[in-house]
Amino acid sequence: MYCLTCIKHWYPNMSIGDIAERCPFCRKNCNCNVCLCSRGMIKTSNRNITDCEKVHHYRYMINLLLPSLKQIFEEQCQEKEIEAKIQGTSYSEIEIPQTPFHDKERIYCDHCATSIVDLYRSCPKCSFEICLSCCKEIRNGSITPRFEMMFQYKNRGDEYMHGGDPLPITCDTSNLEGNVEIFTKWNVNSDGSVECAPKELGGCVVV
Repeated sequence: MYCLTCIKHWYPNMSIGDIAERCPFCRKNCNCNVCLCSRGMIKTSNRNITDCEKVHHYRYMINLLLPSLKQIFEEQCQEKEIEAKIQGTSYSEIEIPQTPFHDKERIYCDHCATSIVDLYRSCPKCSFEICLSCCKEIRNGSITPRFEMMFQYKNRGDEYMHGGDPLPITCDTSNLEGNVEIFTKWNVNSDGSVECAPKELGGCVVV
């Protein structure tokens, strides 16, 4: 099924009637990740690339990734300095434990849902895991509420998926103010350590 927003963004040359008659998947023109990565949809070029071209591509990739790598390195250094303060030891003596995981397994922040590629914090009492960016926001008192986590997918009916009117659905927003207050109670200790998230946000701390 394709929503109206995706149709307008990814298939501007197709009308809603065209989609209803024959969807992009049936036309072998689907832009979803599964179809794009499936065999036969993307053909790797057989052109031989010279060593000079490879060096040029590598340099381009390094220049493209360098700002992000610098940011990751700076966040890691800051977090290690905080951890040294928590443990009462020097920066050079900090040992980062390695998390065992399976091949192709990915870890996501339990607050912002970002894929974690570097250091992260985890609660020793539960399985709550949080990225360094969210740790920084919590310490600064500027943690961003994720309202999208508080809603579930609403089935608006088949007619809506094909451009028709949606089924009547009511959304209860009466508890949003209370949820905002929960974020302000995500505590940080005097040594810089971040407590686990409140239970309402998936952690184990009772607010």
